[in-house]
Amino acid sequence: MRTWLVLGLFAVAGSALGQLTEVERKGLVDTLFIGNMNLKDLDFARRPYEGPFRLPLVNLSIDNPLEASTRLFDIHTKAGKAGASELISMASAELGFTAGSAVVAPSSADVFPLELPKELVEPIRRLGIAVALANAFVRTAQAKLKPTEVRILIESLPQWAVEEPSIKFEFVKGAMTPPRELLEIVGRLDLGAMVAGGKALAASVEREMTGLKQLVSNMKWEGLLKLQIAGMVTIVAGVGDNVHRDRDARLVIDLGGNDSYYGRAGAGPGHAALSVDLGGNDQYKLPDVGAGCGLVGIGLAYDFGGHDNFRGGSLCFGVGIAGVGAFFKEGGDDSYQSATMSQGFGCFGIGLLIDTRGNDLYKLELLGQGAAKTMGWGQLVDRVGDDTYRAGGLVLNSPLFTNVHYSNAQGYASGYREDTGGLGGGIGLITDAGGDDAYIGETYCQAASYWFALGSLYDAAGKDTYNAYHYAQASAMHMCGAYLFDLAGDDAYMTNFGASHAIGHDYGVAFLLDRQGSDIYAGRDSSPGTGNANGLGIFIDAAGDDRYSGPAGVGNPARNSGSLGVFVDLAGQDQYRTGLEDSEAAYREQWGVAYDVETKPALEVGTQAGPPPPPVGSVARPTDEALEKLYQRATQWNVGSAQGDVKLAMNQLIGIGMPAMTWMIEKRLPAASRLEQRAFVDLMSAIGEPAKTAIYVVIAGPDDAASNVAMMICIDGSAMEAGPSVALAIKLPKRQRVASRAAGLLGGSGAVDDLVALAEGPDRLTALNAIISLGLLGETKGVALASKLLESNELPIRRAAIGVLAKSPDGLVIGGSLAAGSTEQNVRTGIDLLSAIGSQEALNQVGAKLTDERPGVRISALIALNGRAPEIYRQAVLDCRRDPDARVRAVALRIDPGR
Repeated sequence: MRTWLVLGLFAVAGSALGQLTEVERKGLVDTLFIGNMNLKDLDFARRPYEGPFRLPLVNLSIDNPLEASTRLFDIHTKAGKAGASELISMASAELGFTAGSAVVAPSSADVFPLELPKELVEPIRRLGIAVALANAFVRTAQAKLKPTEVRILIESLPQWAVEEPSIKFEFVKGAMTPPRELLEIVGRLDLGAMVAGGKALAASVEREMTGLKQLVSNMKWEGLLKLQIAGMVTIVAGVGDNVHRDRDARLVIDLGGNDSYYGRAGAGPGHAALSVDLGGNDQYKLPDVGAGCGLVGIGLAYDFGGHDNFRGGSLCFGVGIAGVGAFFKEGGDDSYQSATMSQGFGCFGIGLLIDTRGNDLYKLELLGQGAAKTMGWGQLVDRVGDDTYRAGGLVLNSPLFTNVHYSNAQGYASGYREDTGGLGGGIGLITDAGGDDAYIGETYCQAASYWFALGSLYDAAGKDTYNAYHYAQASAMHMCGAYLFDLAGDDAYMTNFGASHAIGHDYGVAFLLDRQGSDIYAGRDSSPGTGNANGLGIFIDAAGDDRYSGPAGVGNPARNSGSLGVFVDLAGQDQYRTGLEDSEAAYREQWGVAYDVETKPALEVGTQAGPPPPPVGSVARPTDEALEKLYQRATQWNVGSAQGDVKLAMNQLIGIGMPAMTWMIEKRLPAASRLEQRAFVDLMSAIGEPAKTAIYVVIAGPDDAASNVAMMICIDGSAMEAGPSVALAIKLPKRQRVASRAAGLLGGSGAVDDLVALAEGPDRLTALNAIISLGLLGETKGVALASKLLESNELPIRRAAIGVLAKSPDGLVIGGSLAAGSTEQNVRTGIDLLSAIGSQEALNQVGAKLTDERPGVRISALIALNGRAPEIYRQAVLDCRRDPDARVRAVALRIDPGR
């Protein structure tokens, strides 16, 4: 394993809340307080899978959102002022790329033509030597690869990264090498040496530019020379209007004029290259692999001054794929337009686009504007100006939509999903330091991520508009992080569909901070601060008169546990369409909490039911090939235009009956994805007992993977007769995480002793499953353990322990004892337990706490009594609406005492 794959522990600079103001910090703490939570409760386990290429910063974004937000905030802040060499250094540190073997600096004794102004000779010689040195780093990086393997990477990595067979590249001649072989070759590439070469070349350019720009400021020379420096083709052009078509030049220097570029100046496919343009209104019309592309190489391009028009195919304007690519533009109102993997994209490398100022237009079809895939860093940095970012229009997001495309841009990153863990992703960042900007995308954009990756958007100032369709604006899908920071201005956040405004789905973590301005959050399904499928969404709006279209602070139940959604609005006269009012708080099961801090006012498309399936067993068993095709159709994503086809295929499998089930168990069960498991459930439910029996046999069989999938199928299909088989499976270590969940849902009473042991084990997710199952089974053996776990430092486990005790005859005594204690945390936990019991005696004990001197105790009592307060305590509930503590009042305003 190369050093660039050895990812050490991640050190975080600064405090965990370094980017939050004291007011923001207090608002977050108070909001969690309302839900009987604290900051540590944000850090529950969210990584059910392990796998290769997991970046420390990505892991941090999943594990500890506040530390990750601090680190990201710092990265964005520095990026707003940094040059290319510093950005490369920052990115390489986060990716874990370390320099390999030393590289000998080349020298040059080349004789320059007399036509070249003599004052330019030494600066150009130094730049030529810098490119030659970078090329030496490239050769060192490729030392363990054959030339044919370098070519494989050049042709296959872009195809693998784009994940869309319909997209073709002009430089690709053959089919894509299989991913396993491709990754083995990448593993022998010394990316540390590649990055060191890119950083050295960028630093050399930065050292030379001030002096070189002064030399040419009054220069009249208009010649054009093609010469050699250190054996490399070099083009030097004067201040006239020049045309550059060269594809073999490693160094291109143009001193000024309104120039046109059609070749590969500043592109490094398999080698190092540099282009520098020192002025004029230039036109770029580039092929695939254009300026600023490092493809298994290093490609840097600089353009200073002028209002420029940048047009390119794919892989241009700052892309690093198994290499380093950077495009630097200083000044001017510019227009960028390209196809895919451009404008700041990285995969096993670093891709940067830096624009220092001007009102710029960025247009991209797919994957860029700060996007990344596995082990990649893609970043777009725009420092000053009113800019427009537009992404999408090439690849349909089908079958979910018929006319909406993927963007995969504007702070986006993803890995490669497999239900056994898959491959980790990269880090995609877009940093805009100032101006009134417009971000326009379709799906997966504007701080979005997928599968062990991290996407982030940072906008420091201006009245900005965010417009997207779906999966956008702090949207984290499946074990990943999505962080959006907007620090100033009256902003509009709009989504047409949903999954936006800080939604963490399936262990994902989403974080949205809007610091200033009167903002609009609108969308068909907008729920700012949503946790779904055990995810976490944190939403903080610190100031302004804001408008919200959906309920805020939503936590949805999942896997017999919960998800955490946190919503904080700290100031302003706000309006909500539903779910909250200004100056109110709300706590929702499970577990959403929203708090609008009191501010004193200043002077789907439906589907038609198809035909019923034929009787089970009425259709003859087709060939294995035909069964495979039916299976593929039946296990599509059952949305949009695919729904009809899924229904027809599933009906055919039901008609075939047990022969189809037997084939599916033998051929597909061990590796069945969640979509495939749904097909098993539908077929098992239609066939009945014979299919269930076949699945039960697998649960107790020798194959761990097949057993785990079979238990998931029984859970989804409510196959209660599987309990005895689950009791056998839970004794095997590789099956315990799934079996500990299945035992409670499938009546595995024979597994109780194992559940008690696992509930105290080191695997926190298995422990959570075990304690939930003990509660579902209502077993007395779990009571003592549950009592102890009420003091667990993990929120889901504490809540699950309450579920166990609420079903026990001892629960009332335990809850009453805790509620009568002196420690506020324990008192509130006791109230939660009494609330879960819900008997008249339990609620009477809760009602007595409405006058407790501690605000947190009164809050917990109010929440517990919502809609069911005993008659003698209903007036006390109403009295809390005038409580001296604003947090208590905020909760009480949402409480119905009951009738």
